[in-house]
Amino acid sequence: MTSPIFLLKKDDEIRQLDPKMYEKEEVLHSLLATHPNLLFSDYPDLNDIGLLLIKNEAPTYESEEAVRPSWLDILLIGNDCIPVFIEVKLSTNPEIRRTIVGQVMEYAGNAVANWKLEDLQEMFRQTCAIQKRDATEALAEFLGPDKNLDEFWDTAYTNLRAGKIRIVFASDAIPPSLKNIVRFLRNQMKPAVILAVDIPQFISEEHQVVVPKVFGQTIQQTGIKGTVQKRKWNEADFMAALQNTTSEDEVRVAKQILTWAQDRKLRIWWGEGTQEGSFYPLLDFKQGQYQVIAVRTSGRSDFEFGRLKGYTAFASDEQRLKFLEMINAIPGMNIPEKKIAGYPSFTLSTLKDPQVFDQFVRVLDYFLAQIRGT
Repeated sequence: MTSPIFLLKKDDEIRQLDPKMYEKEEVLHSLLATHPNLLFSDYPDLNDIGLLLIKNEAPTYESEEAVRPSWLDILLIGNDCIPVFIEVKLSTNPEIRRTIVGQVMEYAGNAVANWKLEDLQEMFRQTCAIQKRDATEALAEFLGPDKNLDEFWDTAYTNLRAGKIRIVFASDAIPPSLKNIVRFLRNQMKPAVILAVDIPQFISEEHQVVVPKVFGQTIQQTGIKGTVQKRKWNEADFMAALQNTTSEDEVRVAKQILTWAQDRKLRIWWGEGTQEGSFYPLLDFKQGQYQVIAVRTSGRSDFEFGRLKGYTAFASDEQRLKFLEMINAIPGMNIPEKKIAGYPSFTLSTLKDPQVFDQFVRVLDYFLAQIRGT
């Protein structure tokens, strides 16, 4: 049984705080979702990592065709761009001994295989909507003024696809059998990190204290800490990677988009994903930076609707919906209205027909004209 702890007050009065079980699992779940930095506060290798709540009850699917999800308790992403998967079980729940391990491995495997970049972004937007916060502003506040928001998402998604994640079992008391599993798996899971966290609570009439304790790897064992090594892409590397993974049509369309941007005197920002390359045509105008598409070595391109709300020319829903109608008039495009706050993607092969590409270019030129008209 856990011993009590004692709180020494300034007047030399001592208060005893006794250990107390959480009333239900949801209490501990809510505590960690609200204060995620509790997780690594006892862990010197990671206690300087900021953690951002992406989704409570994050849905994972075993395939893109599946309709019934399995639910991960909490999904976070650190400011080092590494996703964190958390499963919460009280020590009184019999599933904490073996079932929890299979559950989390299923969730992680499904997420690594099937989540897309826009899925991560959409889950975060849903969380911000519940919190009545703007997702872009919330992410900018979390990262600070010197961090690129797109780079954060790009690197987090790259880490996810590479299996570079942290898996955390959280409980009021981690049983010995689960500690043994964590010890066994810690050398089998690279590049993933697996941890278990005790978070007992101690209660008095006036105070509640929680004392996290982490079981698992050290940085020497995992080699994972801090921001991942960046790779600055360029045109030659991007096109070579695209040729290795996609068709000639998609390579040709990517080159055409790049030529369109260069003809319009747009600045090209090359991504820094460790595995997936990207480029963003940027319009520098009146001390601002404006973008509408991203092109990726996966053979897909994203419309940056998530950014448009911050642009005067597209601040209203009516303006963005008009732009969406123009996009959906392009043959092969069918972006749902609910995506006007997101980053919907399409395959570059959609634009392989020259007439379709010309219509796509007219839509992009409309975007530039609207921005320059403000």
